[in-house]
Amino acid sequence: MPEALPATDQEYADHFKLMEEQTQSYLPEVLELMDLSPQAYAELFRARGEVYTVREADQAAGFYWIELRGRELHLHGIILKPDFQGHGLGSWILNKLERDYSEQADCIELGVHNSNEGAYRLYKRLGYQVVEERPELDFLIMRKALPN
Repeated sequence: MPEALPATDQEYADHFKLMEEQTQSYLPEVLELMDLSPQAYAELFRARGEVYTVREADQAAGFYWIELRGRELHLHGIILKPDFQGHGLGSWILNKLERDYSEQADCIELGVHNSNEGAYRLYKRLGYQVVEERPELDFLIMRKALPN
């Protein structure tokens, strides 16, 4: 059974490196458009919201990064190592967030890069709807209402 625990200091560094590796095709351009240096982005990663390590079979499978903004839970990202992708962990994380935050948040919001077709299909399958397009960033903003 998977588990999610707050990231340790060492895991933050490992997770940030994993995120850089998996988003290298678009993250530099997005940061430039947002007027953020890679260093400033790394500082945001540590300072804004919470990062959880996802463990499966006693191995670090990846992480998710969330931030509660009033009554909205913003999912900055789910990043899983390639060996753990396609095995249901993304669904497990999203379902866990829905259960854990149903009393604190009215919805979950996230952004998905247009190149990430697998994530987009997952979000649609789980009931997320496109609420905004950000063509300058090549992102879709998606949201799902939570039962209260």
